[in-house]
Amino acid sequence: MANYEILAKRIIEIPSTTVGHHTGDVTFLGATTSTVAGKVYVLTEDEGGVWVQADANQSGRYEGLLAIAISTTSAKGMLLRGAINIADTVDNAGEPLYLSTTAGAVTDAKPSSSGSVVRIIGYGLDGNSGSGGNTIYFCPDNTYVENS
Repeated sequence: MANYEILAKRIIEIPSTTVGHHTGDVTFLGATTSTVAGKVYVLTEDEGGVWVQADANQSGRYEGLLAIAISTTSAKGMLLRGAINIADTVDNAGEPLYLSTTAGAVTDAKPSSSGSVVRIIGYGLDGNSGSGGNTIYFCPDNTYVENS
């Protein structure tokens, strides 16, 4: 058999409250890039694959592979899917979260400005009726819709 392990079950635990703490799938793809823990990045084709902060307003910054930085450098890994504490505060557990029109940010409000895109990137795991929280389940959709 090849060098891999078959998982009988998968458990995604809620991480500690520190921004960047996570549990889930991590990648080490792309060139080493300085990052901000808890911010959303997209892997670009520039310079052999550099991670740049994702932005729902900027073409080339919302398409493609998204990940959340877990540290101050991509060399320590980028979360592709799982639970993580992000740098932004979002409300309402279970509600969809979107890529923001602010670079690297997550929002619980659908972007609506002309030319921006709506891309679901996960769901809130804490925060109740406006009390806020920063733990999310990050599972970015592969599709997006452009606002006209």
